[in-house]
Amino acid sequence: MSTKPLQHELVLAGLDGANPLGFLAALGALRTATRAFHPRPVRMRWEQHGGWRPVLSSPVDTPDALADALHNCLTQPHACETCGKSHPHACALCVGDDLALPSETFREHAMSFRAANHEAAAFLAAFGSDAVTTTNSEKQPVIQDTAFRTMSGAGHQHFLKFARNICSACTRDQLKRDMFNTWRYADPVQNHTLRLDPLDDARYALRWSDPSGDPTRKKRGSIYGANRLAIEALPLFPCVPRGGTLRTAGFRQRRGTDGRSDVRLCWPIWTANLSLSAARSTLTLPAAGSETAEAIRQRGIAARFESRRLTIGKFRCFSPASPV
Repeated sequence: MSTKPLQHELVLAGLDGANPLGFLAALGALRTATRAFHPRPVRMRWEQHGGWRPVLSSPVDTPDALADALHNCLTQPHACETCGKSHPHACALCVGDDLALPSETFREHAMSFRAANHEAAAFLAAFGSDAVTTTNSEKQPVIQDTAFRTMSGAGHQHFLKFARNICSACTRDQLKRDMFNTWRYADPVQNHTLRLDPLDDARYALRWSDPSGDPTRKKRGSIYGANRLAIEALPLFPCVPRGGTLRTAGFRQRRGTDGRSDVRLCWPIWTANLSLSAARSTLTLPAAGSETAEAIRQRGIAARFESRRLTIGKFRCFSPASPV
């Protein structure tokens, strides 16, 4: 007689579902735990614990055991077919320092990954598409990229390079800390941020002093564990061409009253225990306002949030979330 696998539940109290980085980190924890414990089941739901917090159902019953499993999964080295080195992060993070890739280069990587590296292919599909292109300063065709991209080389800010930096720097203790404790922003932020946290909006007008010259950036300001997990969530948001432009799953884009593009990340909070596959499907549900409250409730969705993507000069960041 077969027995049902023993499951344990842990509240990831450090991850706030009303924060875009917290939500992405929760998805990254679900995705990584699913890989780490395969074929044993992993599920996640959200509960109110001073805010919406993810509850992860898995074979382990302590924060230490979960941190060990996730860290082991994220630090298994492999030979990278892109850069030729041995490292643990997805090969797709090595296709460049930024996402403004020539369309032909992107296509070559896509064909290579599709045949031999499904994990890298999933990341690449979340980075952009060669089916919809734009031109760079040299008038060369480059891919349109993900709505999550917040920097593209200006001011020595590089999206993929900083993602690799975070992958290399993040420790097991930082994963545990950021999943289970209030964020203290105790890690050096310089060259180690994806600007997915609303607190990454470091405009001079909002600060006492010029943030670009702040010496404390070499000592604190980032949360490596949360950012590391958020990177693992990106494949859940693939990019698809639509209407002559590129759309990223989870984003709603329209023209504002001033004629400018209004881009918002929208996400659901669900109360049923969902597997990774079910959570992925839930992320693609219609945008806010297109369903009745009763229809939303019947889907097991207790709340929805949105965060506006802000463009400040040559950089992007996300606003504090609002319920919708």
